[in-house]
Amino acid sequence: MLQYDGCTSDDVWEAIRDWLEARGITRSKARPLSLVPHIHPSLREHAIAPVLQAQSAMQLTRLVYTSKRATSDQASLDCILASSRQNNARDLLTGVLVADEDNFFQLLEGSREAIAKCFARIMDDSRHHDVQVISCGDVSRRLFQDCNMRLVDVHMIKHEILSAHSVEGRFQPRIMSEFAVEEFCRALSLSCSEVGAG
Repeated sequence: MLQYDGCTSDDVWEAIRDWLEARGITRSKARPLSLVPHIHPSLREHAIAPVLQAQSAMQLTRLVYTSKRATSDQASLDCILASSRQNNARDLLTGVLVADEDNFFQLLEGSREAIAKCFARIMDDSRHHDVQVISCGDVSRRLFQDCNMRLVDVHMIKHEILSAHSVEGRFQPRIMSEFAVEEFCRALSLSCSEVGAG
């Protein structure tokens, strides 16, 4: 796993690229969610313009990370969402932010350049810490086509989805298996589609 505590913006994509290459994951070989295998011992806000379809023919990248919240107050979360939605609409990024009282789990999709710039901002944000990349790779399509940043409270996720992807009864993405994280993202995408763009 990649962990960033204090890292300059210029290091972002170079570090991610090195992380992928060290594991033999090239652009042609990267799966939709190419994760570092780690198996636990116990085991739509605003609609996005159709231009995203044209962009999908270009280099589309998906990044999934988790981090620890510095504060659990709603005002801080609202501020994060407002700036994320504004920036993502501008940069044609889509994704989802899953939050509980202590953690963030975020999936971002868009061009490699836009993802790298966004992730640089994420690492510099003092409202969270212990940022850990779970997955990063090129993909053929978006899971969250119609959401420039959807917020999902972990407690509002359907019971059958959450229970199927919990570790020791809790949502713990840092120690979920590769298969569990991939399936969780896909299940969450389908669930969000059922209730409409947001």
